[in-house]
Amino acid sequence: MKNKKGFTLTELIIVIVIIGILAAVTLPSLTGYIDKARFAAAEKEAASYVTAYGTWVVEEEIDGESDELLTSFQNYLDELGLESDVISNVTTTGFTIATTNDLVINYDVSSGFSK
Repeated sequence: MKNKKGFTLTELIIVIVIIGILAAVTLPSLTGYIDKARFAAAEKEAASYVTAYGTWVVEEEIDGESDELLTSFQNYLDELGLESDVISNVTTTGFTIATTNDLVINYDVSSGFSK
């Protein structure tokens, strides 16, 4: 029996327990990185809309409240060749965009992006 090679059941159980502990410690931190990466990708995707928004505000001389801000901004995006149906809640200080990776983020001139 001493010539038989292999792992004992106890050794295998110890290895499985160690792998389980490592997985339990690592998975929560990985999900945080994934969420941060998704938000960063959404910000990058929305950057062209932020530029368009700034230009639109200057060109249209937006300064007061208007019920037609959303329509006006969407028309401007259509002229630029950008997808306009992802934009909502347009105000004189920002807008909301639904990105392709299923994130809805808000852009405010004073504070930038937020979820």
